[in-house]
Formats: sequence, structure tokens, C-alpha cells
Amino acid sequence: MLIGRLAAELHCYIPEELDETWAQLRHLGRRRAQLITAATASVQRIGDFLSVTWPVVTEVCAQPFKSVTWLAALQVVTSRCGGDPARLAAMGPEEFTAVVRAAVPAWGGKKGWGTICGRVFAATADTEGVVAWSRRGLLRRVADELGDLARTRAQLRAVAADMVMVLSELGLSRLGDIPGLTAVGAAAILAETGDPRRYDSSSSLVKHAGLSPSENASGAFEGQARISRRGRPGLRLTAWRAVWPMLRLNPVMAAKYAAMTQAADAAVASDAGSQPARAAASAARARRAKARVACAASLLRWIYSMVVHGTSWDAAVASGAAACQHAPRCQPEAA
Repeated sequence: MLIGRLAAELHCYIPEELDETWAQLRHLGRRRAQLITAATASVQRIGDFLSVTWPVVTEVCAQPFKSVTWLAALQVVTSRCGGDPARLAAMGPEEFTAVVRAAVPAWGGKKGWGTICGRVFAATADTEGVVAWSRRGLLRRVADELGDLARTRAQLRAVAADMVMVLSELGLSRLGDIPGLTAVGAAAILAETGDPRRYDSSSSLVKHAGLSPSENASGAFEGQARISRRGRPGLRLTAWRAVWPMLRLNPVMAAKYAAMTQAADAAVASDAGSQPARAAASAARARRAKARVACAASLLRWIYSMVVHGTSWDAAVASGAAACQHAPRCQPEAA
């Protein structure tokens, strides 16, 4: 009885039977998630170590951990300095830049930027904010973490290539045509959903991700509605990650998000006089989070429609404009 109740509420569910191709995609999706977690952990540890041993080096570029040149330069310094970056001063900026550029391909890059190399080399002599007694050991740990991060990112690139290949075998490469959604992102979502054709509707797929709204009411009490969080947490996380770039790069998704957030801003502005500024800001953040959840649900509906009906990306269909053109004119009351 308990299992039946949990299954009905989508807290647990009967595992689907996967064929060879879908099972491989599921494996690659899980492998990719593990590698992303490992890479993120390495980045956080490196940042923590550098904040104690060499804080100035993290300020030489805007987003250092996204710069392959910065990562290669940091690896060169930590692997050769013996705990004291100032020892590399004898190399000179030209030789240092040449060594860094030779190390860039290992990070998946093609070109090392001389400006970043020069800034890192100049920072080797800066000891501001350094905790000297722990510097040698922590820089050694940074070097080890950089090696792990380089290997993890190389494995991520290999897994992503395999996922794109499997997506092509399934005949679903057209999902990569959705603006803002890469083929890897689409494959990662399908790795969690399985074959979308096994769902009764797109709403079932959204419920399986736990993104459907759940009422929070009891008797006379009416709380704030939240997502159900039932179903597959991995699918919810993958859809949440995929929707962020689409809020900027997909015109349909950007318009949807803008319309929802403008309504939220208007509501906050109207309530500004009746509640403190901190409460109003918190309410605005909550409304924007709801808008992103709605966008993630829309992405799952788009993928379901394109897979089940065998269609390609169409902005008019995704926005609902095509359906509205053929629909009868609504009455004013319905509008």
C-alpha cells in the first residue's frame, strides 16, 4: 500500500525498459553529471586554496576559471615554483608566455592570450594577503587539483561528444536547433527522461521532473504554491541548468521570461508602500524564480512535442502564435 501511494504521488516510479541506445544515453548522462560535480568541487577547492596562498592571481581576469590561458598559466606556476611563485621571475615574460601557450591545448584551448600570461607573471612577485606558513603545501595541493580538473574536463569533452553521437543515432539531432539549447544539453535532458513517447502528454513529462505546481492550502489557510519536487530530481536539475542560457539566447523564452518578470516588478512596485524594502526584494526574487521554473517546464514541453510529433524547431509554434492564428476569436470575457 505504501509503495502504491508513493508511486501514485510520483515519489517513486516503475523503471522504464530501455533499449541499447537509450540505455547508453542514460549512462552517459549520469557520467556527465558526476564529472560536472567533480569539476565544480575542484574549482571550489582551488579558489579556497588561492584565497590563502596567492589571492591576487584570481583578480588578473574577470572569470579566471573559464579562461584556459589563466588555468594553464596557474598550472605552470604551481608545478614549477616549489612553493614560491617569485622563483619564476628568472624565466622572463617571453619564456613564461611560450611555456603557457604550449600548455593551453591540454585544457581544450587553441590559443594562449599574452595579456593574461603577462598579468599572471607580474602577479608572481605580489605577496599581498598571503599566509606564508601554509603557502608551500597549499600551492602543491593547487597543482594536484589543477591536474584533476584538467583530466575531468577532458573526460567531460569526450562524454559530450559521445552524447551528441548517440543523439544522432536516435534521429533527434534537430533538438540542437532550439536557440540557446546545445545538442549536449538536449541529450542530457533525454538521458533523464528516457524516450518521451512513453509519456501520455507533455504535462506528464513536466510532472515527472517535479516542475508542476503544487497547492499549499489547508482549510482556510492558503500558502504560497510551490513546485511538487516529485519524480526524478536529476531531470529537474538538468532542465534547470539548460534553461539559464535560453533566457538570453532564445527569443521565445526571453519574451516569456520578460513578460513574467515585468508582471512581478509591477506587483512589487504597487506593494512598495505597504511592505519593507527587504520583503519586497525577497518577493521579487521569488517571482523571478517562479518564472524560471515556468520556462524550464516550457522547455520540456517543446522537447516532448518535437520528439513525439517528429517536428523541427518553429518559433511561432513554440510561442503559441501559430495556434492562435487558426483559433476562433475569443470573447472579451474569456480574454
